Order: sequence, then structure tokens, then C-alpha cells
Amino acid sequence: SSEWGDVDGDGIGDNADSDNDNDGVADELDAFPFDASETVDMDGDGVGDNADADDDGDSYNDDVDVFPADENEWLDTDGDGTGDNADSDDDNDGFSDANENDCGTDTLDDDDTPPDYDGDGICDALDPNVDINIDEAPSEEDLGFGAAVPGFPTALAALALVGAALVAGRRTEE
Repeated sequence: SSEWGDVDGDGIGDNADSDNDNDGVADELDAFPFDASETVDMDGDGVGDNADADDDGDSYNDDVDVFPADENEWLDTDGDGTGDNADSDDDNDGFSDANENDCGTDTLDDDDTPPDYDGDGICDALDPNVDINIDEAPSEEDLGFGAAVPGFPTALAALALVGAALVAGRRTEE
């Protein structure tokens, strides 16, 4: 076959030239085989990544996109290296985003954490036993028994007297 062009002027005709723009990237791997300033178009939008303000096509320009090569991520609020879309705790405060949403606190503010009076890991807004302090033994009321059983101290005293009378009666028989 005959040669009729040499785009890069390297003396090798374009039909035989494996790198027509002479940029060091073989034409079959080059998204822009006739443009030496571009080789990749990550998001397939027809604009080479060198000229593209948003390489991954996620609508966030690369200069503000923490993950410019990941179309699913663009922000990492807590700086832990995991993008907020995949991160279960965006502010890294120890409370999951789901827990903070349920409890009404800000998932992006590490100083805004769900209140948990009793320290049981369930925020007060969702905790049915918010008044029970886990550092203390639960009272009978906390356990659902209501107030102390009426007459129990009297019955206990009567039982003690009967026991004492039996012991005293045995001693007199001996």
C-alpha cells in the first residue's frame, strides 16, 4: 500500500507508523493518535485529560475533586482516604452516618455527635432506657418490677422470728 501522509514528520509514513503523533504512546493505546498533547480520555467525553477540567466526568472539576480519577467519589470530609460515598463515617467521629442521621446529628461535623447519656451505644433519641446508667446496678424499677414488694420486710422479719424460736426450742429439749 502506498503512503500519502506523515503527520508527525518523522519520515515514516502514517500507514506504517505505529505512533503517528510521535508522543511515545502507540496509536492503538492512544485515544488521540494524531495529537501529541493528548493520549488519554478517561471519561470518554472526547476531550483529552490534559485539557479536560473533569477527567472522570463526575461533574466536579479535578482541582476540587479529591478523587479526580474516580467517577464515584469526589469528597473525603474526614481525610481518611475513603471517599464520603463509600465511607460509613464521613466525619470520623466514631458514630456511623446512619446512626447520626437516625439520631439527628450532622454527619459531616465531628463535634456534633449523638447524645448517649447512659453510654450504651444507643443515642438518647432512640434509646428506650435512656435513664439507666450502665455504670450502676439497675434498680427494681429499671428492671420493670415497680416499687419494692409491699410487706416483704415484715414477712422476712416474721420468718426470722420463727427460725429463732425453732432454734431456741431445740436447745431447751437438750
